[in-house]
Amino acid sequence: MTSAELTTGWLIGLGVAVVVVLLAAILLLIVLVTARSMLKHGAEALSA
Repeated sequence: MTSAELTTGWLIGLGVAVVVVLLAAILLLIVLVTARSMLKHGAEALSA
């Protein structure tokens, strides 16, 4: 394996890792926002 192949492999692995982390962060954000709005609406429904 040449150094160029090794570098390419590292870059691909890094790119995949970055994409996975970004997707996980976006999913977490969506879940948090959804849970917050649900809790808010639930509290409003209870107080009403």
